[in-house]
Amino acid sequence: MRPATVCAALVVVLNLLGAPGNALAAAHQPPRTAVRPYPLQTLQVPRRADVVFTVPPRTPPAPGFPALPKALGDYFALYFPAIAQGWVNMRDPGSAYGWSSQFPLIGSKRFPDLVPHRRYRMLVAVQRPGRIQLPFPMHVLRVRRTAFRVGAVTHPIRLPAPASPVAIGAAPDTLHDFAVESTGIVLDWAADPSLTESVQGDACPAALVVGALACPKRNLSTYVITQTGFGRGTPLQVTIGEGFDRPVDAAYLSSYAANLPTPFDRATILAFAITPRPRSK
Repeated sequence: MRPATVCAALVVVLNLLGAPGNALAAAHQPPRTAVRPYPLQTLQVPRRADVVFTVPPRTPPAPGFPALPKALGDYFALYFPAIAQGWVNMRDPGSAYGWSSQFPLIGSKRFPDLVPHRRYRMLVAVQRPGRIQLPFPMHVLRVRRTAFRVGAVTHPIRLPAPASPVAIGAAPDTLHDFAVESTGIVLDWAADPSLTESVQGDACPAALVVGALACPKRNLSTYVITQTGFGRGTPLQVTIGEGFDRPVDAAYLSSYAANLPTPFDRATILAFAITPRPRSK
């Protein structure tokens, strides 16, 4: 799988059409309608929310989020029941720059776009109530407090050396009875000395503790997600993992990961699970 890269850097492009040297050329150009970015949308939500919305243009599923506000706690997850897809943003304790780890919640191999003139539901889960950033332009019709099960695991891995090319670890699995689960290992470099990345590894629930790793083959998806700056010496974060669309009968969240050729500084097991149905009263 080709890694999806998220650049944690701001690129500013200047439009020089109105500069004095271009005034004559601009005078002969027909008037243009200014193109403005869609305004940032936020929404106040409780810990568990059921949001009904429509989209103005055809829209792909949620692409993830640039940041996890501290006010929301350790996680921020969205799930769209109609397309059985979502995304979770989890606090990464190994990131020296405060980056959160972002990975998918996939309960279906279908990847349909959201289309206008149709109502959709979005389930929102945050550790603490607060204001979230919406993942794409939408018209919110209703926000309702609800209840559904979620679970989260954060387990730092003890490395054999201060900077290591290998991480092996395991944590008890408390997510095995959820409907949708994603399990990952996130690797962090405070300053990556390499301009190329070659990351191998896996992270999954396993019936045996690490050392006799036997990942179940019922996974629905595998992912490698990279967040980095530009150039040598910038921070780097790589999340490797698998997603499951059914309960996993396992005792451990087991992880193995290797980076070649650059040792990383921190490694953490991250996992999140959801059962996107209201709790029975």
